[in-house]
Amino acid sequence: MRKQLKNLCIFVVVLAFVLVGCTEKMLQEPTINKTEQAIAEQEQSLPLSSWRHGYLDKAVTYEYAQFADASKRTVPVLSSMSIASKLDLLESLQQEKGKRNTADDAFYEDLVQQMEQDVEQMHITLIVEGEEYNVTEDGIEVGGEFFSKLGLLEMADQASVSNDGKRGVTASLGKWKKGDVRYRFADNPSSDFKQRTRRYMTEWEGVANKNVRFTEIKNSALNRFRWYAGDIHLKIEVKSLSHGGGSATVGGSLPYRFMQIDNHWLRNDNPRIFRHELGHVLGLHHEHQRHDRDDFITIHWDNIQQEGRSQFAKNFKLFYMQVGSVNVPIGNRTDGTYDYLSIMHYFPDAFAIDDTIPTITRKDGGVLERNVIFSHGDTLTIRNLYY
Repeated sequence: MRKQLKNLCIFVVVLAFVLVGCTEKMLQEPTINKTEQAIAEQEQSLPLSSWRHGYLDKAVTYEYAQFADASKRTVPVLSSMSIASKLDLLESLQQEKGKRNTADDAFYEDLVQQMEQDVEQMHITLIVEGEEYNVTEDGIEVGGEFFSKLGLLEMADQASVSNDGKRGVTASLGKWKKGDVRYRFADNPSSDFKQRTRRYMTEWEGVANKNVRFTEIKNSALNRFRWYAGDIHLKIEVKSLSHGGGSATVGGSLPYRFMQIDNHWLRNDNPRIFRHELGHVLGLHHEHQRHDRDDFITIHWDNIQQEGRSQFAKNFKLFYMQVGSVNVPIGNRTDGTYDYLSIMHYFPDAFAIDDTIPTITRKDGGVLERNVIFSHGDTLTIRNLYY
């Protein structure tokens, strides 16, 4: 009997060691999701996505190393994770850690500086209808629509993995997921500027029947890093613009979203500029650039300043621009009743050489009003987009 008990004890001890060994192996060798791995491999084959992966790996590795029990933690197989999963993991690690410290800020500030230097060295030649354009850090306007340098590279990455080599992600009417627009003010503008911007955001929330929500996040080194790493949120900048108004990327379906307001409006108010640019942010294009606009208005090209001519180009249903060797589609507007009163329609003397002569007139002979408030059409459009 004693011999049987002794053998049983030996068996239990051995089994315990086996179970412990298996548990440690499970901790050390996390399960790899094959679908996730396929996405990660595809991303790492693309120039911009691969660049983001490299910096996200540095950030995730840093965050794991900050925990007191770091040696006991199992770091996932980062090469098998997508960009979206790495961003989610980074957020969960940061939430678990809690309060940030100066060392964290310094780490992410250093990463941001490295990424900014990388972007400066990225050379992009954009070809639109045979014309070549060099894209600067401030981005470029194509057919009245603004694209950041990184935004163009992101679109090229997306188009590269489409089935036919052309049908990629369009820039048009890109909704913000669930209507949630997270934003931050870059370079800490005045409190008055911030308050005015928030007020016009609240107006758009009302127009959208509360199906759009603007949420402010800090302009921290961490959030600046996340913006470069592909986190989709809006960067609001005040800077000197040649046309003195504003510019914004359209929609929120891709990373690298921004809105720029000329520094003249840092201390002066212009409700129309803020309402108009926030309309772009939410996904709306210029009404006067509809592909069917010639049925409703006449564009007087001989009176339009050279720098503003692209703001009047028709936004065709299908229009490609070439980023490197990749064709990227833009345009693809929806039709509907032409809205002369839209906040997205230009004034009759916009970009005029001689401001006593109009640049836009109505074909029906009516007066093109200088509308500064939301039209009924604006309300219907935004509620149809976000519901």
